[in-house]
Amino acid sequence: ALHVLAERGDVVLDASGTLLALLGAQPLPLDAQDVAGNTALHVAAFGGAARLATFLVQQGAWVSLPNADSLCPLDTAQVVDGRSLSGVLLRTVCKPPHWVRDRSIGACQLCKSPFGPTKDAPTALPQRRHHCRHCGRCICGACSPGKALITKFGSISGVEERVCHPCADIVGRHEHAPPAQQQLPALDHGRHAAPPQPAPHAHAGSAPGAP
Repeated sequence: ALHVLAERGDVVLDASGTLLALLGAQPLPLDAQDVAGNTALHVAAFGGAARLATFLVQQGAWVSLPNADSLCPLDTAQVVDGRSLSGVLLRTVCKPPHWVRDRSIGACQLCKSPFGPTKDAPTALPQRRHHCRHCGRCICGACSPGKALITKFGSISGVEERVCHPCADIVGRHEHAPPAQQQLPALDHGRHAAPPQPAPHAHAGSAPGAP
């Protein structure tokens, strides 16, 4: 049912937020995947349903979970009100992420460079896999050279943790922004959203598992 709602997009959401309130009051199969490995968040993000996608992330949906094409919801190219939807979703992350399992991904989830030799890149050198502690993506060292404090998750240890390039910028702004700027972005209207992107190509077979 959540996938069907995501396919219909933000047009099914009333302005008062009643439907979202009802959804938030019950357990949701946030990370359930269809035969192509897509979650409801994949469908909403790639379809430009910014309000629903933001809600799902607020509820704890897995933003870095790859589908059968190795695409995660953060790979969306949708733009809403002049802002990257991927960036909006990263700013909405409010819980420590699940890490993408090493064996479920063969290339960096940011730059897409392979972690080792493949059929298409037989001479690629092995690379160590890393994980961003803010979004959970499996990434290469070049895409995660820095560390940052992630106090938004409630950590008071003062220990800096590895983050990817996009999250380093997001976490930095979160830590030092005035309180008014730390609120989740208001995306009450979908009329400015870009036209829906083609859905990720479906593959038969099992979807990547959760850690």
